[in-house]
Amino acid sequence: MGHEVTDFCQVAGQALVGYAPVAGVTASSAGTLLPFGSTVVAGAATTPSTLYCHVEPPFQADVKGFASYPLPWFGLTASATLQNRPGPQILARYTVTSAQVQNLGRALGVGTATTQLIAPGTVYGDRMTQVDVRFGKMFKVQRSRIQASLDLFNVLNSSAVLALNTTFGASWQWPTQILQGRLMKLGVQIDF
Repeated sequence: MGHEVTDFCQVAGQALVGYAPVAGVTASSAGTLLPFGSTVVAGAATTPSTLYCHVEPPFQADVKGFASYPLPWFGLTASATLQNRPGPQILARYTVTSAQVQNLGRALGVGTATTQLIAPGTVYGDRMTQVDVRFGKMFKVQRSRIQASLDLFNVLNSSAVLALNTTFGASWQWPTQILQGRLMKLGVQIDF
């Protein structure tokens, strides 16, 4: 159980104070390297915003368990793993164009501005639960040992969302990655 705190409030907004604008640091060159909440104006010098300079998400548990048990039938062994992890962080990255802000009475510039509509570390999707099981049997043939196994991954056939589209718009929060469907694997290991 834990969380990771990000804080750059002491240095946000001070990158260009007392100095001439840094050559080459523009929206097009900064790209996605800026932290959450940074405002980017194309063609202008870029300074990190203090909007979300301190991000302290809640504590979230990451539960994992493993159990193994010898079954009384035919010398079989059974094992299972359980994972229950936090869902993906929900963000809403929004880009405003110059045309959208003309009625504010001031110019945005010739480019665009990008910001977060939801504070980072505050909203998360549903938790992901995955159960995997294995059945195995050991055979002895003369000096050799043969171990056969049957693995079933994602037994509950969960389709939990692992990643979401975080750009605000028509496809906002559409899944970009889900948990792989139920899968079966047969295996044989020979020791001689």
